[in-house]
Amino acid sequence: MRKPRFLIFFFVCVLVFTTTSSFARTGSNLWRSFSDSKAAIPATVISEKSRVKELENRNIASEIERNLTVSINIISLLSLAVLILFIYHREKKLKIRQIQAEQLAQSKIDKLNLASQIQIAELQERNRLEKQMEQKRFGMELHDDVAGLLASAKLRLDQEMLQCESPAQNRRLEIIARILDLAYRDIRLKSHGFYKLAEEGEEASFSERIDAILENALPQELFETEIVIDDHSLKNISHHVKIELLRIVQEAVVNVIKHSKASKISIMLYREVNALVMHIKDDGKGFNTELVAKGLGLKSIHDRVRGIEGIVNIKSDDGGTEMVVEIPV
Repeated sequence: MRKPRFLIFFFVCVLVFTTTSSFARTGSNLWRSFSDSKAAIPATVISEKSRVKELENRNIASEIERNLTVSINIISLLSLAVLILFIYHREKKLKIRQIQAEQLAQSKIDKLNLASQIQIAELQERNRLEKQMEQKRFGMELHDDVAGLLASAKLRLDQEMLQCESPAQNRRLEIIARILDLAYRDIRLKSHGFYKLAEEGEEASFSERIDAILENALPQELFETEIVIDDHSLKNISHHVKIELLRIVQEAVVNVIKHSKASKISIMLYREVNALVMHIKDDGKGFNTELVAKGLGLKSIHDRVRGIEGIVNIKSDDGGTEMVVEIPV
């Protein structure tokens, strides 16, 4: 694409220079013809005064010829300079447009990738929640139904043992009672285990989602990451809030890449008395929060936090950026 443009520019320059040179030669020849025609007049007819006048005319003609040549050369050089500047600015503008188009395309690709990551995270989270709910339901059924039936059977058996007068039969009933008691205890332990396992899976799954976001956006060879999620911090937190927290983490990571220029980022999630707190910190160079707040990144974070009825505080200086999100629970 660039070679044809250069050839066109070269041929135009040659054409301008050739044309102007031709004009100069034509003017010079005309003046020589004029001078030669006068020189052809017989010397006997020309008086001394005429010869002086002719000499003056020749000098004037030579001066005019020189001035004309200089003027034409200057005009030619100026034309070439204007043409070069025009082509340069045109090429520069085309290059800027091409770069802007590439940046816009890359931005769209990045946004699509981020959206795809969140959608995948949402699907995985929804699938995990369904499994978790099934585990809880199974644990509750074991506890309420099976353990309840065993407890009822044990109670009836204890009543029969009180009314039984046969020592031998009473001993057999005691053995059955112990078996029922062991079964009841085992069912209760298993039901509690299923329920607890489902709850503990919340923290592990959320941590995995955050880790996936950081791994995709921040290469391990360039960034040091730390994720700390307290036990039971996500207990009874809705699926919608979890997804919004993931999106906030995503925006914070983009901010690290675009503005902070950090090498380390830490994310903590913990419970306070009446709030779920997410603390995000990096060791970057910081940024002007008022200036960056006009962009879509921080505005999106504020909008998402307001959408889940929370508050967000962002501090940034030379030592890095710190973001604290508090959600009432």
